Amino acid sequence: MSFDWAKAASIRMNVVSWPHSDHIGAGRERAAWELRTLDEVSTQELMRGVDLLSVQTSEAVMQVRFKASRPASLTMICEYDSALPEPMRIGAASVTWRSIDERIARLWLIGSVPRVRYPEFMRQRRDLLHPLPANLQLHWLALSLVRLEPLMATLAGRTSGFRSLAEMFSRAGGERDVLLAVADAISGIEYVAGTPSAGGIPSMPKRADLAGLLLEVGTLLEDSLSRLDVNSVAACTERVFETFFLFDDQYGQQVGSRLAKLEDHAWWRDVRLLNDRGDGALAATAMEAMSCAEIVYSTCIEADLRGQ
Repeated sequence: MSFDWAKAASIRMNVVSWPHSDHIGAGRERAAWELRTLDEVSTQELMRGVDLLSVQTSEAVMQVRFKASRPASLTMICEYDSALPEPMRIGAASVTWRSIDERIARLWLIGSVPRVRYPEFMRQRRDLLHPLPANLQLHWLALSLVRLEPLMATLAGRTSGFRSLAEMFSRAGGERDVLLAVADAISGIEYVAGTPSAGGIPSMPKRADLAGLLLEVGTLLEDSLSRLDVNSVAACTERVFETFFLFDDQYGQQVGSRLAKLEDHAWWRDVRLLNDRGDGALAATAMEAMSCAEIVYSTCIEADLRGQ
């Protein structure tokens, strides 16, 4: 699947770097990537899986092998020609990462970076989303924003309305009603990220960082509603993930937050259900979104986000 990235100005392309490599002679180098899986997967299951991956020939651009010393963790050892440019190294490794993610166990971290920030996994999201008709793409986006709404409402000092939002899915065209309601909720966050000169109220740095990301979600949501294309819809959900990831980073030790992993499971489950069952999955995905939003809501209350 190919996309015109140049027309998607709102997409944030992440820059990833190849790790330190060792020269092993004959113009060859070796480098290792530490991979963490999204779920707890045993070392035996991981090694069985990678052993079944397509066997690489000696002519392959990059040869890889694996070690697993503990559950949910793989070391991927890559060997390649020293002359191979770094972008091609990333590209070759990405083929293996995506195979692991789709056929063995979903990945969480590649190195210290979430899988979703790598361009190959941005493509993966768009590949999964592209077969859906426009109304189901918007439904998928709306599900993600229902899960995010309790965090938006807390930062805006409002009472969360995620249950009412989930009920909107039962109406024809309900996904648009959800998206418009969320856009309105985001507009109430502006004072959090504002500056005194702009009439905003200074806030604690943590809340301001979250508010800034949520305002980006709002901009991307507006873009999605006007463009109705795969890139804008996918980019908006990527920023939803980033918001949850930042929340976990800031409040994880305090409340044991795992909202980014919750979202990473949810968007994948939703898009696969919608691809498999079409309109027949609408009710089930709406119920799942409400259940996830309940967790987000209780986590925000536990973190006392509004009171900070």
